[in-house]
Amino acid sequence: MFIAKIAFIIVAIGFCTGGTIRNYRMEGGTDAAEGQFPFQVSIQFCILGFCEHACGGVIIDKNWILTSAACIGDAQKVVVGQTNLHDNRTLVDVEKTFAHEGFDEDTGISPNDIGLLKLAEPLTFNDTVNVAKLPQQGQTFNGTATLSGYGYSLLPEFNKLQYVSDLNITTFEKCKSAIDAIVSDGDPLDEKSNLCTLNEEANNCDGDAGGPLSQDGVVIGIVTWYFDPCNIKGAPNVYTNVANFVDWINGTISKNQ
Repeated sequence: MFIAKIAFIIVAIGFCTGGTIRNYRMEGGTDAAEGQFPFQVSIQFCILGFCEHACGGVIIDKNWILTSAACIGDAQKVVVGQTNLHDNRTLVDVEKTFAHEGFDEDTGISPNDIGLLKLAEPLTFNDTVNVAKLPQQGQTFNGTATLSGYGYSLLPEFNKLQYVSDLNITTFEKCKSAIDAIVSDGDPLDEKSNLCTLNEEANNCDGDAGGPLSQDGVVIGIVTWYFDPCNIKGAPNVYTNVANFVDWINGTISKNQ
């Protein structure tokens, strides 16, 4: 029921053996315009010289990408500035990865699901490649926010950047109640680590993990886990609450420049 992400290699094997191709896209998404989300990146996993989208991520510095800790095991390269991942693309090498020390790698669904990628070379900023701002440590948010992501598919027509705007930021209590109405065997929701949005028909899905929930150019959430299937009505979207990890982000960058 709770899914962190689906490994690229497993899906690829299903495709190669004639298995059913599942195309994961956020529910209620709209295709993004070029440059609409210049901070959005695709984190790529590579095998035998072939690279494919595994997770989303967020540019926060010319050398640094913010993402989910569950995604960094797949992080070999990133693609920046693309609305369609099957257009001509430039791959940037990942030099080193950093997962929060409180993240449980064995479960993949855990509090403290936040990580950083240090790039092998600095990015050049332009109209389609730029940073998202970080919130202040401990800052709280309400109102609405926007989710963006590529989803996941091996079919070219599906790997386009999409977004859902006007997602309602909800309280921890309402988020937990919504989850409890769907599952009865407990959940990994954590009040310090997580932030939720709750809309009737707007859900993230596989391939969106690690990607941003943003408000006025500030990245306030990172997609951490979701429900499978992705179109369960009344299911909240769950993110890592970036504002509670700003000190960790800045400290990690400072120690590893």
